[in-house]
Amino acid sequence: DGNIAVTLLLRDLTGKYVWRSTLHYPNVSSTPVPSEPAKLDYSILERPKTEKVDQQLLESLFHFLGEEENKWHAYVLQQVKERDLMEDKLLKHVNFRLNSKISIEPPQIPNIPMEIDLTPARLFLMHHTFLSPKKRSHFITIKPFGSSEFNFDVFKTLDETKERSTCTISIIYLPNKKNAEAAIWEGCKTSSVFQEFIDKIGWSVDLTTHHGFTGGMNPKVTGKTAHYYANALYEVIFHISPWIPNTSYKKKLITDDPIHITWVEKFTEFHEDMLKSSSSDVNIVIIPLPSSLYRLKIIQKEKIDIGPLMDGFVVSKKVLPILVRQTAINAFLRVTNKPKPFSTRRRIIDSLIATHNKVDAFNEFLTDQYVP
Repeated sequence: DGNIAVTLLLRDLTGKYVWRSTLHYPNVSSTPVPSEPAKLDYSILERPKTEKVDQQLLESLFHFLGEEENKWHAYVLQQVKERDLMEDKLLKHVNFRLNSKISIEPPQIPNIPMEIDLTPARLFLMHHTFLSPKKRSHFITIKPFGSSEFNFDVFKTLDETKERSTCTISIIYLPNKKNAEAAIWEGCKTSSVFQEFIDKIGWSVDLTTHHGFTGGMNPKVTGKTAHYYANALYEVIFHISPWIPNTSYKKKLITDDPIHITWVEKFTEFHEDMLKSSSSDVNIVIIPLPSSLYRLKIIQKEKIDIGPLMDGFVVSKKVLPILVRQTAINAFLRVTNKPKPFSTRRRIIDSLIATHNKVDAFNEFLTDQYVP
């Protein structure tokens, strides 16, 4: 579009971003002015009163000041009058500066090949005061990309490092029928209440266009959609047992997941032996009650402190998906004990700075902004 622009590639602890900064010059034109200056009203409101002066006293005063001082007095008055006439003539010549152009014009950028044009970057740094000596200690520069000492593998490693914790959680459905345990690995029809719970615990994503965490879901085997949840800290894929058609692949996914959420349709017939085929470290069992509330039973291989839900809690349908999801995420993070993505990315960034830091004096830094 002809404007000066800078594209910024930002990498920090929270991810990778691209910003585009454009230098815009608004078309500010001067306000129309009359061709002739406005006449000022110099009318005198009250004329000064005159008093008779003793001429003899006045002559004595001038005599007292001296003849030389009288000459200087006349000379100063003459210079003031001549200066006043000169300024008045000049102002009339330029029409009292009322027609001068005050619109903002963009600077003329020299025609330089873009691969070596540093003008946009220099203007960006200057407008954000990065070229001042006080700001120089607030940031570092790295070695040029084309130098033999520069290693792109560090950037590749940083870009491949997740900026959020990733979790895979299985959701098992036990229908209200005999041999309910076998339904874990078989497809079956689910209840509307279970469907409502699934809709509120996450959302469906198209695996063919989804760019986030997939958690082992393969559109050729598990179907085109997956159930997903994400916020600023986590990405979660839910392996929903009744919705995965391939039995062998389903067993692999569910067996590998350390955290299971089990929905039991008929609470009177539930017992822990029904989940003996589940090899999870933590199993959050949801049991609907006749009162339209839900009782939670948390089964653990080894006792660990998780929350916000605890074994024996009874909650309403409104808060059930939120509390179950957060409890499952917390349990996953405790069981897997993975390092935080922030600390991993910080370690890589610190290593990049230590390896590629370019130490230069302030005058050398300024020279690099003008000479490619």
